[in-house]
Amino acid sequence: MEGTCTNLVLYSTIWLLFSISTLPSSAVHVLTINQTIRDGDTLVSANQEFELGFFSPGHSTKRYVGIWFKKISQGTSVWVANRDAPLTNTSGILMIQNKAFSILDNATSTIIWSSNYSRFVENPVAQLLDSGNLVFRDQEEHGGQEDFVWQSFDYPGDTILAGMKLGVDSERGIQLEHSSWKSEDDPSPGSYVHKVDVHGYPQLLLWKKSQLHSRSGPWVGNRFSGDPLVKTRIYKNELVIGQKEIYYISHPLDNSSDTPATRVILTPNGNLQRQVWNDPKQEWTNFVNTVLSDCDQYGYCGPYSTCDISTAPRCACLRGFIPKMQEKWDAGDWTDGGVRVTPLDCGRGEGFTRYAGVKLPDTRRSWYSLSLNLEDCKSICLKNCSCIAYSSSTNVEKDPSGCLLWFEALMDITGFTKYGQDIYVKMPASMSDKSKRSRVNPMPFISIAVVLTVISILVALYLFKKKRLRSKGKLNSDADQDTELPFFEFKRVAKATCNFSRDNKIGEGGFGPVYKGLLEDGQLIAVKRLSENSRQGKDEFKNEVSLIAKLQHRNLVSLLGYCTEEGERILIYEYMPNKSLDSLIFGISFF
Repeated sequence: MEGTCTNLVLYSTIWLLFSISTLPSSAVHVLTINQTIRDGDTLVSANQEFELGFFSPGHSTKRYVGIWFKKISQGTSVWVANRDAPLTNTSGILMIQNKAFSILDNATSTIIWSSNYSRFVENPVAQLLDSGNLVFRDQEEHGGQEDFVWQSFDYPGDTILAGMKLGVDSERGIQLEHSSWKSEDDPSPGSYVHKVDVHGYPQLLLWKKSQLHSRSGPWVGNRFSGDPLVKTRIYKNELVIGQKEIYYISHPLDNSSDTPATRVILTPNGNLQRQVWNDPKQEWTNFVNTVLSDCDQYGYCGPYSTCDISTAPRCACLRGFIPKMQEKWDAGDWTDGGVRVTPLDCGRGEGFTRYAGVKLPDTRRSWYSLSLNLEDCKSICLKNCSCIAYSSSTNVEKDPSGCLLWFEALMDITGFTKYGQDIYVKMPASMSDKSKRSRVNPMPFISIAVVLTVISILVALYLFKKKRLRSKGKLNSDADQDTELPFFEFKRVAKATCNFSRDNKIGEGGFGPVYKGLLEDGQLIAVKRLSENSRQGKDEFKNEVSLIAKLQHRNLVSLLGYCTEEGERILIYEYMPNKSLDSLIFGISFF
């Protein structure tokens, strides 16, 4: 493990210092066992891209061994060795030995930091590469990365350079993670850690101390779920899933000298920034800046709910779910999420509801296969009583492939983004359109949208006739009598429609939207909520209620009641359980 400190005085090391030389005045890019770096000396990569030496960050007076840019953005650090063990003076010496690369405090003859190689090296050399990677190898070996005994790329700090990995190397037993500084003046590990989680399908997680702060969503072939599709000629992102290691890496698309430098930094306050060097302006430009919104906070809406930053309130239950704690939900605390209206009954004809354009839920307890297709995935989920939802795992935009299954509560879903993916959530038979379509019904399907249109036309004709009669004095006083239809409290209607969730919206007419709802007794309803911009006044609304209540026809839905609380004008209709209600008209798929 990197950076182990010891209070032992290495007498052999002290004796060695008297017999070895420091670097010559002109810096080199290779350090041998016969050379040291003292404060003021530097090691420079072959093409002058990076430099290694002692430095003090920000306004600090403490001394650290680090690597920084040399040719561009001179002095901008990218890696620090002794993050937890700074020197308080300029007596530090960097030296190489057969089993460790160490920093010695010459004033106290104490090793304050050591790299600890994995094995003894007969002729060790340290080399600073033009990638910014400090590597240690045997002088006799000139191969590739497999010959490195130790490398700084295995121990990232707050900066990720092109070619660095974030992930897990199970063969060597190391976790490659990205950690913030405490402050601009203090490079010791701060509050935030950014790493690839490999429990289930891999995803990037951002931790704040011991709490999960946010996550990227799982990898979907060319990016992480919910992230924008970044079109650039500078770099390419990749997730590699192998038997020995799983890691995320960013490659430059062109290794020529004209390709701008790029880096990802994790700031002390937890922001992730992809920056590109702007040579004409001689400054770093934020290419991607992930400042977190409410919906990016992990579990903001709780399980079985979606978060949409463009709506108020932010959170809405999934279809077929209601708030677990209604009072907390009404008060703006959505962390308890939703619960099913009707529990799943395994093997009783369950189906699936498709949600399009979402950041897929937390995958830490998921199962995945890259070789199966979506139909295989659906079949496995139907047969497994513990399976809650399924989705494709890769290539979701062009040719969906792979299988991703969830077996625990669906947590941290961000909804309705053009960068999202499709997920299929298992539903009970009583709420599946598949089971309802299987029932024999000789009557032709008539969609509720068409029914409401017919009703609106009849109402318009009635109101026109009524106006003419009133102008002629022929309208008798019975027209203003109150309807005897049931009155619904507004909070009851809001609960039935999950606070008029966009997920429950099934259409929109001339006077306003129509929502699907579920009453406490399990009855499905269609709720017509008149728009605030509607010109229909209170009298017209009461007339419509009276008229529709009198209309009876086998092809017209029944009016169950109305609501006028809190300035609302709402009609509650019987819901028509036919496919045409939403699948044929609005393209919502049930499987």
